Amino acid sequence: ADEIEQVKTVLCEDANGVEQQRRGYTHVRRVVPQHVRIPEGEALGASFNDGITMRNSLMGNVADSTFDVGPVRVTFPPHERYYCVIIDFETNGLVRQICRILEYASLSLEDASCLTDFVNPGVESDNFHLSKGAYEKNKITRMMLYGKKTTAEALTALFEHLDRIRQGRSLCLFGHNIGDYDLPVLYYEAMRCGLTENLRSMFYVDTMDVAKDEERVWSNSDDDCPESCSLESLHESLFGEVIVGHHGAFADVSANARVLKRLDPDLSISLGHHVKSCSDLIDSLDTRRRRRP
Repeated sequence: ADEIEQVKTVLCEDANGVEQQRRGYTHVRRVVPQHVRIPEGEALGASFNDGITMRNSLMGNVADSTFDVGPVRVTFPPHERYYCVIIDFETNGLVRQICRILEYASLSLEDASCLTDFVNPGVESDNFHLSKGAYEKNKITRMMLYGKKTTAEALTALFEHLDRIRQGRSLCLFGHNIGDYDLPVLYYEAMRCGLTENLRSMFYVDTMDVAKDEERVWSNSDDDCPESCSLESLHESLFGEVIVGHHGAFADVSANARVLKRLDPDLSISLGHHVKSCSDLIDSLDTRRRRRP
């Protein structure tokens, strides 16, 4: 009890002692170090005024630790074959082959536990470049990355975490535009670190493909399919709310889980029609890389 009360105090100080409940959904976060056990139904959390404050407070408290999203936890029924996790990466640019991961988040769709941290890809080097466009979106600065794990250390920690939680099942990574951006970025970063074999046994579902599946998702839905299937547009269309801290990895995986729960409550559409092999994607990326002059 003393440990829990201490965590509450720290969180409230980080959030200026303000608690607020938003309509239908809350961006209050329950941040729990691994050694703390929360009584069932305990709503432990704090609200944040903006995404940057939210991310900095979270990372300062539980960098490279697991924590729960709460008090509203979006979860899905366990699947017999796949252990499903939403992932997201924030980078220093848009060119997949050369951009570097600056922040990552992975959110379990079974129990809402999350692993997230910033990554230091070598900000001390004069060769490190942080594009203006990337900063305008994710607001990540060099100073936020000093002292963080290197890319190899961070990816090793991420892969070990995913292997530990999958309970003997195949990992299925979910993400919005994951096939076109996040997974290629992860693959090229893993290739620099000699960790690509960790990816080949995984599968993935692009939640943008799910959102564009008009016949299965929207035909029997009370919701209208938005003109744009971007994560931000889907979230605003379905819930009438913007994503607090959009383009922060933790905020985006949380919002994506909420959108996915509305579109595919039991994951039957996602896992029944949209699962793809990471190994096939890697082979395609390798083929294109060899053809490039």
